[in-house]
Amino acid sequence: MTQLDRRKFLKGSAAVAAATGAATLARGAAPTPLAAPSKIGPGGDYQWQVLNADDAAILAAAADRIIPEDELSPAASALGIPEFIDRQLAGPFGSGARWYMQGPFSNGVPSQGYQSRRPPAELMRDGLRALDRRAQQDHGKRFAQLATDQQDDLLTGVDDGVRSLDGIDGVVFFNLLLRMSKEGFLSDPMYGGNRDMAGWTMLGFPGARGNFYTWPERSDQPYPYPPVSIHGV
Repeated sequence: MTQLDRRKFLKGSAAVAAATGAATLARGAAPTPLAAPSKIGPGGDYQWQVLNADDAAILAAAADRIIPEDELSPAASALGIPEFIDRQLAGPFGSGARWYMQGPFSNGVPSQGYQSRRPPAELMRDGLRALDRRAQQDHGKRFAQLATDQQDDLLTGVDDGVRSLDGIDGVVFFNLLLRMSKEGFLSDPMYGGNRDMAGWTMLGFPGARGNFYTWPERSDQPYPYPPVSIHGV
């Protein structure tokens, strides 16, 4: 993944806001433990529900390459996006509870949306671990310990389908990671992401304000008031 023009990248998804090397490793050696992000919201420890601490650290590192810190907003991990993703994976979406997930299976096309025999929670968890193994095979380090340009290169290869992940369709996995990172950036903060409404502030989205009666004819003027969350913050 090359450096992204994040404003253009995320504004393309603004509708979501409105609607919602192995040789260096000893054979069999245990990988180095990773420190996972643990806070959600303005205070309190977040208890991971689907992901474990290592999974969460890999996710935070990957999401931070999709939404890095810059002059527009903090990075994904500072905005609670890993916690948002874990929360969503713990619910009906993550288990595919409302989807038909039985066979027979056939190859789908991109226009048909999510195409995997794994429900999203399983795909995300297995995909993060496969990404970590690929980083160790290629660089002798865990994904979260790579330099950012190495992380970008690996994620780009997975997205393009030229860097395989053992047992995982890397393109489908990356698309899920990308989609959920964007959703976490643009969701209402009550769901765990978009902390301090930084995503909405970047886009100029007003949030859940009660009315805009004085603004229908002012499309040529920037909206001057800060966003409001569903909880009224």
